[in-house]
Amino acid sequence: MRVNEGERVLTTVVHLGEVANILEDVAGSGLAASFIQDLLLKENVFVEPVTVNDNLEGAMMALQKGVSVNDAVAYLTMRRKGVTEIYTFDKHFEKLSVKIVQE
Repeated sequence: MRVNEGERVLTTVVHLGEVANILEDVAGSGLAASFIQDLLLKENVFVEPVTVNDNLEGAMMALQKGVSVNDAVAYLTMRRKGVTEIYTFDKHFEKLSVKIVQE
């Protein structure tokens, strides 16, 4: 995985929560907590906060583009930070102007 090799990556607190919930459902809370801890300790991982206004803007975009609010928040955060590609298997991002990476 490129993030383990030092590639700089960006996420939000919302998306960390989504990952933790999925891991908890599949493998239990211990693995989820360890994964999140390991990720947050990496110097190349940057986590952005999400504000009420970010969620409002995301909700408006979600209605316009037919994507989820969290996907819209991710996209808006990416644009604000100058990020042009995303690691995802989520088909909603095909509706947005972003390069999808599935490695």
